[in-house]
Amino acid sequence: MKKENLKSTLVASASFLILLDRPIQYIFESLISVTLPTNRLVVIIALMIFSLDKKINLSKRDISFLILTISSFIIGTIILPEYKTSDVIAAIGVIFPFYIGNKLIELDNNKVGKIFLAVNSLIFFILFLVVTGLGGNIFELKYQLHMIGLILEKRPEIFTDQNFQILYLLSPPLILLFSKSNKYKLVVAITMLLYLYSLNFVQSRTGFIFYVLFILSIVFIMKEKNKLKLLISGFIISIMSTFLILTLHSHIIENFAIYERFTSHTNSTAGHRLHSLMFVFERLFYLEYWVPNGSYEFSMLYGGKPHSNITAFYLVGGILGLIGYIALIVQPIIKLWLKFKKT
Repeated sequence: MKKENLKSTLVASASFLILLDRPIQYIFESLISVTLPTNRLVVIIALMIFSLDKKINLSKRDISFLILTISSFIIGTIILPEYKTSDVIAAIGVIFPFYIGNKLIELDNNKVGKIFLAVNSLIFFILFLVVTGLGGNIFELKYQLHMIGLILEKRPEIFTDQNFQILYLLSPPLILLFSKSNKYKLVVAITMLLYLYSLNFVQSRTGFIFYVLFILSIVFIMKEKNKLKLLISGFIISIMSTFLILTLHSHIIENFAIYERFTSHTNSTAGHRLHSLMFVFERLFYLEYWVPNGSYEFSMLYGGKPHSNITAFYLVGGILGLIGYIALIVQPIIKLWLKFKKT
């Protein structure tokens, strides 16, 4: 196998392990009760890729932000008593999936498209079996205990935490921007409806709202009339198809779980998110919080860990962690949005 082909194969393999980490674990745990060491495999493959290609296509500025952010996490996990030695290793380990992602975008667009198609096919398969009940006792909802405020609650999930499931469902709306086939657009539209319904299944309010807004933003970008008309037609057919499926499987709609999450006064995660964000803004200009502080104070005030990634970055990494969040996560999203609007 030629060096370039070997590198492409390794990048694709590592990308599958990263993008399908939890779905793969879900399948193996459901079928044979075995957990795969996917994180370790990613590290091994990343090192193999690096031995073949030592170039890193990042600007000096981005590399500096990456180093500063990871360093802030390492310092935080070392000095804060709430973290273990394994957390220090995990903080260092985030560089490997970052490196794989950097190599993934170097591949030919067709190869990248096939990778995401395969990823979505597996996710669709799992979600379809779960939400229709066809997975029986093998592919089914899992229930995990969560401390929400000071209350211990049982929350459903499929292959990952409810709040993170949205991250596995983002690529189909983006595919609509580039797909030229009407049939393919229809398939993608049906996929998005299943994904949206799965967020209802796991009672993810934030995921449900964000996914709807994300789809609407894609529609907004698709300004050309013919594309928009095709998209709307696809959604109408998809809604009719979904309604037929739901009618045939009435047990699916016995309880739209997300409705209860929006209306129940006992669920306090929305308030917890607000407290988490306000915690950052209220302490942003206090220098003692610019070094890693951990979540002890937050836990004493509101119970549990912050329900916000930006707050977690600030409390674990201090001001460098917060800057890293803006530079490595917020800024690329804004740039991507502006690029899509121009093209």
